[in-house]
Amino acid sequence: MVAEQSEPSAPKWKPNFELINLEASNALLYRLYIQGDYVGCKSLIGEMLEQCSNQSEYAFYMRGVIARAEGELEEALTWFNKALAISPTSTTYLRNIGRVYFLLGNHTQAVEYLEKAIKGNPNDPVSSCYLPFGYRFVQSL
Repeated sequence: MVAEQSEPSAPKWKPNFELINLEASNALLYRLYIQGDYVGCKSLIGEMLEQCSNQSEYAFYMRGVIARAEGELEEALTWFNKALAISPTSTTYLRNIGRVYFLLGNHTQAVEYLEKAIKGNPNDPVSSCYLPFGYRFVQSL
């Protein structure tokens, strides 16, 4: 028997409330994300970006994470690049851009961003894990 899949449900929190502060909003956003409430996350991100004049790097980052999880890789790349524009040395954003390029099959770009991430944080296990795979694909071209 196949279970029916329903449409995405409404957010589990009530949107359109006044955001108290950025830290509380970031915490709520993370909580919604780990609960799998992507609809709620997207709604909250929209409010956060509106209130922060489109300058919330965590909101950009989380929107990229959600887009990647939903398989929207080009969109994820856009959001991660917006976060990187605010914090250009963030190894988290560099690593995530590298991962998206890897998933898109652009291994040369993936290697470039993963190398930058490792240069900024030589102890980054995720970048260190992905980089050899990137090298392998680039060498086979």
